[in-house]
Amino acid sequence: MLQHNIYSLHGWIETRKLLTKFIHDNWTPAVARRENRMITDNGNRTWSYTKGAKLSGVESIVWGFTIADVRLDTAETYCADVRRWAENILSDSEKLFQQKKNLI
Repeated sequence: MLQHNIYSLHGWIETRKLLTKFIHDNWTPAVARRENRMITDNGNRTWSYTKGAKLSGVESIVWGFTIADVRLDTAETYCADVRRWAENILSDSEKLFQQKKNLI
C-alpha cells in the first residue's frame, strides 16, 4: 500500500516508520502491537490511515522491486523476496520520507 499511495499522508509516514522497525530493528508482529498500541488505537489518534490528503511525491518514485517481482517457487525464495521487497520500499522512498517526515 506504500507503493500505491493508498494511505493518508499521516498513515503513509507512520506505516513506513513501522516497516523500518520490522526490517532494521527485527520487530515481530507481537512487538509491533505492544509498542504501537497507543499510536494505532482508534481511540487515541485523531487521524485516519486512509482518509485525508495523500503524500505528494509517491507517484514519482521509481520502485526497484514490487509484489510482481516476488517469486513463489519455494518458501525460502518467497520469504527472501518479501524481505527484499520491503528493503527496496525503504530505500526507494528514503529521500521522500526525509523530506516529508516532519509534516505530521
